[in-house]
This record gives sequence, structure tokens and C-alpha cells, in this order.
Amino acid sequence: MLNSPGSKLAEAVSRIVTANKELEKKVVELEGKILEIEGKTLLEIAEHVNEHLIVAKVFQNRTMQELQKLGKFIVENNGQAIVIAISENGEQIQLVCGRGNEGHWNMQTLIKELLPLIDGRGGGSPAFAQGGGIANVTGLELLDVALRLLQSKRD
Repeated sequence: MLNSPGSKLAEAVSRIVTANKELEKKVVELEGKILEIEGKTLLEIAEHVNEHLIVAKVFQNRTMQELQKLGKFIVENNGQAIVIAISENGEQIQLVCGRGNEGHWNMQTLIKELLPLIDGRGGGSPAFAQGGGIANVTGLELLDVALRLLQSKRD
């Protein structure tokens, strides 16, 4: 394409830019499908606690957007699901907590209880909340505290 004569060079560049945008859209679409498959897998192996499915996992180097998409997919596809997704990103740690429409736990309250452990900030709604901060504790330690808090506040 770039071997085009000068008069057609702008057109060739335009085609390259258009093709690149289409490829970027396809990558986003495929990443979404991968998260859906991952969400389905996590639901299949989730732990049954009373009438709920607990999906709890620590990831490495996931973005907040990925955690949110994964969490929302899980709770939208199973009303009984409770999801706690944590990502360790070097010196930072991020987490998402959510519940399906059949859950009664307040995820905003849960996040507020967890954020001091990581000097974090965050928020959300009673059904879905997120936050992040400094990795003062490991993801597994944070997950353990979250699960203990959930267990102590059974609905």
C-alpha cells in the first residue's frame, strides 16, 4: 500500500487507518468473548454456600475494566452469584464485589470495610462496587478477609 504513487498515498494511509480501527474493534470483541467464557467457567466451579454461588478469585495484572466486565457478566447470568474479583498489579491492588439480583449483601458496605486494608478508594452501589489502593496485603489475604466478612453477615 505504501508503495503507491504520491497521488494515492493519502488514500492508502486512509485504508490502513480504517483497517487498524476494524482490527481494534475485533480485538475488543474477542476480549469480551474470552471474559464471557472465563465467567461461565468460574460459575461452573463456584462454591455453593447456602443458596448462593460464591465466585472468588485473585488475578494478576487485570485492569479494573476487565474485573468489572467479568463481575457484571457473572452476576447478570446467575442471580444467586456473589463475586469477589481481585487483581494484583505490582504495587497496586484492585477489587470488584458484586451480587446477583437474588442476593441481599450490600457490596458497597463490603468494599468500604475492605478499602482501609489497602489505603484505598472506591464506591458503587449495594449490588456492585469497586475500588483500588496500595498492595499492603496480598490479594489472597484481601480475599480471605472479604469472604470472612460475607460469612459474618449472612443474609
